[in-house]
Amino acid sequence: MTADPSFAEYKPVPRVPKKPADYEASCVTEVSELLGLAIKCEKSSGTWQTAHAVDVWMADHTKKTGHTRYRRALADFVDSGAAEAPARSAP
Repeated sequence: MTADPSFAEYKPVPRVPKKPADYEASCVTEVSELLGLAIKCEKSSGTWQTAHAVDVWMADHTKKTGHTRYRRALADFVDSGAAEAPARSAP
């Protein structure tokens, strides 16, 4: 029988992120086809510190191009510090 690790056994150390999250969007609207493959716009908003700035970029890109499909991404930063994992028990 193998032991089932539990997250309750971890001892987290609270940390304050040193950097705010990054937000970004890419246009994935299909604009043409080449050899049977869909070609996507792939314009990017670049990295912003707020979701609102990315939403404004998407609205502007839609207004200029008529494109309506986007992929939004959020990257946040984690400092696990000195968090300790529980010792593994032998099966």
